[in-house]
Amino acid sequence: IFLDARDRMLCDGKRIALVDDVISTGSTLHAMRELMTRSGAKIVAEAAVFTEGDAQQWADVIALGHLPLMEPST
Repeated sequence: IFLDARDRMLCDGKRIALVDDVISTGSTLHAMRELMTRSGAKIVAEAAVFTEGDAQQWADVIALGHLPLMEPST
């Protein structure tokens, strides 16, 4: 994830919402949080189309749905 100096200035002091398509491990969400925090933005919401895995882990994320992880059949 990259944010150049000009775009960083556009984020400084702004209230923003982070939006992802699917959150499974949270690594992209974590990187977006870090980038926006460093740019001076205030994160006011986190959203995704779907979350997956442990639903409790994503309780603070606004999502349209949750995808449980499927165990492989043997």
